[in-house]
Amino acid sequence: MALVPGAFSSVSLPLSTLLLLPVFFVVLLVTGGPLLEEPGWRGFALPRLQLRWGPLVGTLILGVLWAGWHVPQYFTPVFAATNGGLTLPGVAIFLVGAVSFSVIITWAFNHTKASLLIAILIHQCINFSQGLTTTILPGAKNNEVGPVFVFALAALIIVLATRGRLGYTRPAESIR
Repeated sequence: MALVPGAFSSVSLPLSTLLLLPVFFVVLLVTGGPLLEEPGWRGFALPRLQLRWGPLVGTLILGVLWAGWHVPQYFTPVFAATNGGLTLPGVAIFLVGAVSFSVIITWAFNHTKASLLIAILIHQCINFSQGLTTTILPGAKNNEVGPVFVFALAALIIVLATRGRLGYTRPAESIR
């Protein structure tokens, strides 16, 4: 049973696209959000949220804020189409995805001694893989349910395996 029926039968990857993937990765990194967003989300907000609310609740708050940050993009046709449209199911799937990604990024961030670089790279890989998937698998275009399910499952496993600690250790000196 496939999460996205018919997706693999539509595989398409022209050589020109394959050769340009590294360029697309860098362009999206610089213009697509992670390089500009993560200093605020993980560099500034996350340490304070974890200190105040703990790692799990702080991450859940951040995930909801992160999803909310993207709501205006739903008014652009491409973003809306790619993310299920401005419908209750589309927004709900995006919210679950953002919260799941937040758990995963927080876990990596905490395990790398608050490496902003790792947060930027994971965020970039999420964005890039979404675009790449719709390029390589046109049959999966505009279907985020499968990938979000996988990321939500990964996030749940991380939460359970870390008992909600997400690799967090309280700093010796408080952040003000």
